Amino acid sequence: MKNYDVIIIGAGSIGLACAWALSEKKLDVLVIEEKHSFGQGQNKAAIGGIRATHSQPAKIAICNQSIKVFSTWKEKYGDNIDWVKGGYLYPAYNDTVESTLKNLLQIQHENNLNINWLKSDEILKIVPTLKKEGLKGGTFSPDDGHLSPLLSAQAFYKQSKKANVEFHFNEHVINIEDGKVFTNRGFYDTDSVIISTGMSKIKDILNIDIPVTHERHEAAITEPTGKMFDAMVVDINISDESSSFYFYQNKEGQIIFCLSPNPPSIDENANCTSSFLINASRRLLKLMPSLPSLKIRRTWCGFYPMTPDGVPFLDKLEDKKIYIAVGMCGQGLMLSPGMALNIAEKITNGRYILDEEIMESFSLCRVFSSSEILK
Repeated sequence: MKNYDVIIIGAGSIGLACAWALSEKKLDVLVIEEKHSFGQGQNKAAIGGIRATHSQPAKIAICNQSIKVFSTWKEKYGDNIDWVKGGYLYPAYNDTVESTLKNLLQIQHENNLNINWLKSDEILKIVPTLKKEGLKGGTFSPDDGHLSPLLSAQAFYKQSKKANVEFHFNEHVINIEDGKVFTNRGFYDTDSVIISTGMSKIKDILNIDIPVTHERHEAAITEPTGKMFDAMVVDINISDESSSFYFYQNKEGQIIFCLSPNPPSIDENANCTSSFLINASRRLLKLMPSLPSLKIRRTWCGFYPMTPDGVPFLDKLEDKKIYIAVGMCGQGLMLSPGMALNIAEKITNGRYILDEEIMESFSLCRVFSSSEILK
């Protein structure tokens, strides 16, 4: 069988970005995907938000790298991925949310995040249709944005194929041993392996337990309406039924929204629930009172591969050239280019782009002493 420089297991958000980043370094790459095509896992359930607005320094740094890639992609490669630099807006309607957002600003500024607290009148200039009553202000990060998950996946795939990356679909990995990747079709020799299966099948392949749970989330999209705003609006107020709620208007004028259940739903059932649309619509109309007659086109369900602290795993197994990039906590799309660039640099030059101290935050062996606040 052919020898490859790198074999990537999984053709989702992280796997596709890794294929692109490694192809940029002229490596011989094979991507193995058990499904019939790329992006058939949680990638196609993503709503498209891209932000560096986090509370954890390593995620801020990685996503700042991602934004540089996404925001210049069309200019560099010519592919339209529907990138919109609309920013992320976190409104505050009570003292608790205001305090949380203001307290985060120090660590966000220390880690080079372009974000500031805005007064209510400034917030309403960004999203004029937002509810005015009770608005205390909010934080806004103008460099964040949104794009099409399907177009961006296609773009990574297209550029990887141009660089002669091989993709094997309908093939699943059974074992990795002594520099060989064994599948249902045979085996391949390789110098390095990247496991990027978002829902994590590492136990089946390597018999290693990694704490990743499947957190269930639902989303919806409306019919098109007139252009109102470009920002992604994120309400982190916690109610009886839900925690964070977020929405934006895409290039076609449709409102896309998603709600995080409270308590989290740890479930692998992909069917949509009857309660989601009621609870999510209530929160949307509470924030945007002008939308009561807007029709819902469809709903869908996806899963966040969650870690105990809301921070992904990116690490190299000791004494093996096997890299683990899993548990993206529902943020695989926004993390993917930054993660991929660092993995590619580590494989080719023995070090990450970012400081080792920053990258330690993604370690498999870390202590879960804190949690990402802006999950």
